[in-house]
Formats: sequence, C-alpha cells, structure tokens
Amino acid sequence: MIFGKRLFLSALIMVLAGCYTQEKAPGQKAGSGEFPREIVDFVPYRGNPVFTGTGADTWDLMIRERGYILHEGDMYHLWYTGYNDGSSDTKYLGYATSPDGFTWTRWPGNPIFTGSWVEDMQVVKDGDTYYMFAEGRDDIAHMLTSTDRIHWEDQGSLDIRLTTGQRLSPGPYGTPSAIIEGATWYLFYERKDEGIWLATSTDRKVWTNVRDEPVIAMGPEPYDREAVALNQVIRYNDRYYGYYHACAERPWRDWTTCVAMSTDLITWKKYPGNPVVTGDKSSGILVSDGFRYRLYTMHPDVRVYFPKDYWPEDAHVVAPGAKLEPCAEKIPFAEGPACDPEGNLYFTEPFDNKILVRRPDGTISLFLEDPGGPNGMFFNRDGKLVVCESFSRRMVEIDSSGSKVILAERYDNKKLNGPNDVWVDPKGGIYFSDPDFGRFRDVEQDAQYVFYITPDRAKVMGVTKDIEMPNGVVGSPDGKLLYVTDTKPQKTYVYTINGDGTLSDRQLFADEGIDGMTVDVLGNVYITDSNNVSVYDPTGVKIETIKVPGQPTNICFGGKDRQTLFITTKKALYSIRMQVKG
Repeated sequence: MIFGKRLFLSALIMVLAGCYTQEKAPGQKAGSGEFPREIVDFVPYRGNPVFTGTGADTWDLMIRERGYILHEGDMYHLWYTGYNDGSSDTKYLGYATSPDGFTWTRWPGNPIFTGSWVEDMQVVKDGDTYYMFAEGRDDIAHMLTSTDRIHWEDQGSLDIRLTTGQRLSPGPYGTPSAIIEGATWYLFYERKDEGIWLATSTDRKVWTNVRDEPVIAMGPEPYDREAVALNQVIRYNDRYYGYYHACAERPWRDWTTCVAMSTDLITWKKYPGNPVVTGDKSSGILVSDGFRYRLYTMHPDVRVYFPKDYWPEDAHVVAPGAKLEPCAEKIPFAEGPACDPEGNLYFTEPFDNKILVRRPDGTISLFLEDPGGPNGMFFNRDGKLVVCESFSRRMVEIDSSGSKVILAERYDNKKLNGPNDVWVDPKGGIYFSDPDFGRFRDVEQDAQYVFYITPDRAKVMGVTKDIEMPNGVVGSPDGKLLYVTDTKPQKTYVYTINGDGTLSDRQLFADEGIDGMTVDVLGNVYITDSNNVSVYDPTGVKIETIKVPGQPTNICFGGKDRQTLFITTKKALYSIRMQVKG
C-alpha cells in the first residue's frame, strides 16, 4: 500500500561536489567553441509569461522595451518600464522582486521614479552604487544612480563624443548597455537601431567612441538587416557575448533575440544559429540562478528560458559534504511532511493515526491523534494544516490547537476514494489526489481523480481523471503548473493550471514517480521513486539522484531557512542539507 505527498557573471558555476549518499545524474560540461550551447540554445518555461502589465487602469497597464534583472543573494530584482497612454504619455520606472525569478511582487510605492522618462534600461552595480543606463524622452540616453535599488537620482544625459572629441550629431542615441573592465567603462548604444556603437569612459561623465562606425552593423543576414540594438554584454569562458534584439523588416515588427561574440569588445561575430528566440520576444538578457544562466526576454512581457538539455557537470543541489541523516527511525510508516515558518516539521503515521511534530532542536512529540488516517499534509496561508485523511476519506483543516474543519468528503454526492496527497496554490485553492488503493469495498467514484477545492471553499471540482492512480501532487513556485505522479505506470505528468483552477495540456514530465514530490526555488522538481529521490529541472532534465535507505514516501523542504530536505520512508524520517531553498 503506497501513500504519497509531495526543487560579475563569469563565476556562474559556484557549487562544488559533496560527499553524501547520492548519485549524480549525468551532467554536461560547459560547452566549448565560440558559442557554448548552454548560452545560445534555450527552451521556454512552460509557465510563461512570468511578468506582464497589470491589464488594468494603472500606470503600468502595459510594459515595454528592455527591463533588467539582477540576482543578488536570495532575491531577484526587476526594473521595468510601465505606461498607460490613457493617463500619461510618459514612460515611468517600476520595480518588482522575486525569491525565485518566477513569482514577482510589485513594489507598493511604484512607480519608483517619476522625475523623467525612463525606458529600455540596464543596471550595473559597482561598489555600493547601482548605475542605471536608460533611454529618456526622444531616445536620448541618460544615467541614474541609486544606493538602495529604489530611490534614484537622474545624473543627466550621457555625454558621448566622437573619436575627435566632438559631440555626437543631433538625434537619438539609445538602448545604452555598459560593462566594466578594470577602471574602464564600456558603453554600447544604438542610433535609430541602425547599428551598435561603442564608447569608453573612466569617469562616467564623458564617453568617447572607440571608433565612429558601428562595432555591430545590421545584416548581412536577413534576420537583422533592418534593426539592431544591444541589451547586455557578459564575459564567459574568456570571451564576451552580446545579446541584442533585431528586426528583419520595416516597418518594424516581429523582433527577435540574437547573440554575437567578441574577444576584445570591438570586433564581433554573430552566432550562426541566430535568432535564438523568435516570435516577437526580444530584449533578451542572461541572469544566473547560481547554477547556470537563464535567458529572460523583456518585451513585450517578461519570459524565461532555460538552457536546453543542460545542467553543469559539477553542480549539485545538495550542500557540499552533506550526508543523509536519520531524524527518527523505527517508525511504522512515515508520511506527509510539512514545515511551518518556525521550522517545526509535522509528519504523519497513517496506520497509527498520528500526526507528529519534530522541533528545530530535534525533539519529536505527538501533535494529534487522528483516527482518520492522516496522510499527505500542507500548510495553507493561514498557518493551518490541510490534511488528507485516507481512512475517513475526507479532506480536513487543522489549526494549532488541533481543532478540525471538514473541507470535503464527497464529490458529485459520492464518497471520496481516500485522499492521499495535497498542495495549496498561491490563491488558497487546494489540489488533492484521490486514488483507489483497493482499501474499501464501497467505492463510489467513477474514476481516480485529482480534485480542486476553490479558495472560497464553495466548490469541489474534479480537474482530471486521466491518471491511472494519482498519488503525489505539487505545484510550481509560481502556481502555474501542477505535477502529478501516477503510481501504476510510475510516471510523472505536468499540467497547466488555468485561471479557474482547472487543468489542461497534460504532458509527460518524467519516466518515474511513485509517491510524493516537492519543488525548490529554482523550479526543480523532487520525485520519490524506489530507494531514490530524483531531481529534475523545470524542463524535465534529470540533474541529480539522492539515494535513500528504503522506499521514500514523501518529501518537503523545511528548517527555519527552508534549506533542509526532509524525506519520509516506510520506516524512518531523514534530512539532508541543500544548496537551494524550498
């Protein structure tokens, strides 16, 4: 009988191999040659877009042009241009943050700068100061500075000179992009998108062209013969890579994202496989997640792409030197781990009708005797445990005092089969699996469903019955995807979550999966299988395998920092320290 529940820029690969009980899934070496595949070959995230205009009558009804993302510590920072032509003709600066690069929260004081037009920006940090290079009104580049990412001061238009020292001829000069090498700042800019020029400065006050002709010109290939503008330059494997947007025709439409390479920032070679992203997805930039680069396209909305079939050969999600540690042994059958914000880990013993709690100091005590056969659990936004009661065949909510509220026990006026695993979405809605393990003779449901309880608790919906024996369920960090394990064929599927909670577009995600799952802030999915926890990246590439004594039943991230992975098995509870948070 199975019970279930639920992963500056040259220093990209920062993680070291550790000595722990695990097997590394086949990784890939960083690509060689002029255009390593891990920075030019990408696949889109299924949950795109990850950030858009509000679509409401706000100052940022729409967003446009290049926004910019910096990943610092545990937070992603996004600056973007918002506009609403119905209320103002000015483009303003907005700010948002994300713990994972998928789920973004707008700054409540937006727009953060209204002193002048800010569009098509790039942000560079040097010391304690953030430098923003952006277009102003009429595509005139200017620079802003900040020490806290939120409060900005406009330092005025950029003073760019020809090689002779003369000022640029009148007209636009936009899409400014900077990179620092030693004491020299290199600034790329375009003029009417008809070429990309390079100027340098040591004081950020006067910029002088390296040469008065473009360092990246339009064409000769069709994809960029009518427009080019550089969004970002990174240094990787002792070369420079420029990510630029381009257009093949006039009037401009269907912008693309392209790549070029240089060894000196002056002479550039375009990637033969350009464009790397099509479909009017442009203004692309690379952002490191700590293990590898993601590509974000910023116009006309923000979308993320992952390197295709690539995970760094020596990168591990498990912490260096970490070992699988027993937290409790000789448990009849452990299941349903769920951690509260204080680091207390709750888990179940379904056959003994108990919910136990492990405190941060390692002590374990009884939280509640639950005759309903508690199985999978998940904390909701109110700090209450949502619990699958497999034997009483119902879903319940339990508060800190042990008081219980029934959430669901019937669907279509028929008894549930026996709820097994649960995940609460960001809206407060509840997904749970309801397999038939042959435990009861009076089975009334016509199928083995995954159900959804709406956030207002008013309705229980059968959202899929195309899984033979649904078991583990978990959602992506942004709540746009639902993963479901199918115990019978031992496979894991992924669905798109629609706005009303229904599911669509089922696809095979992994050719394994018996029981519970969890996810980390990178969007990696942790799947339990026979004697293993397998880790997959969001595109379905297997990146790591953690060996477990006995068959794991469920997993979750916990601890006060949510950087410890807890694994329940049929006989024990284990933990292991991770390099990523859950």
